[in-house]
Amino acid sequence: MTICYRNTGKEKAIICVCIFVILISAVSIFWEPVIAYVNNVFNINIDVNSLIGVDTQIIDKAVPVLPTKQKCVELAQKTVDENPASYDKILQAMIEAGISEEDAKYGLDHCRVDWGQQAARAVEWCRAQGNYTDEFIKVFLVETELFTSDQAEKGIAIYNEQNKPDKE
Repeated sequence: MTICYRNTGKEKAIICVCIFVILISAVSIFWEPVIAYVNNVFNINIDVNSLIGVDTQIIDKAVPVLPTKQKCVELAQKTVDENPASYDKILQAMIEAGISEEDAKYGLDHCRVDWGQQAARAVEWCRAQGNYTDEFIKVFLVETELFTSDQAEKGIAIYNEQNKPDKE
């Protein structure tokens, strides 16, 4: 007995519909991040989860491809305020977040920051991690955290002054 199969066109229609559904599903999977990026283009929010240490991946939300100079200053100021990190560490983080080096430098150069005070905040972070000597902290700040030697020394001096025991 021979079975004849007659192509009625329904099979082709079903196959086309299945392919269409698969393509739409694939596009929707990749479309959501694109939509999220577009929605967040003007909402810069870099969250540096402690630049002190090994984690320098800081992208919390998408950043614009061409941010305004004012947005760069705001971003740099926010990052400085929230993180005890050096100019170079913050610059690296901003570049990793998609800000051009030129815009990142502009932002850092035009925000309000005392890098000695910023180093003092890094010293405070180090002290919270353990009972390290000033010499060890200075080497750590200069070699790992990219503060200048003068900034590290000023930071240690500021921290020690602010945290010296009161004499009666």
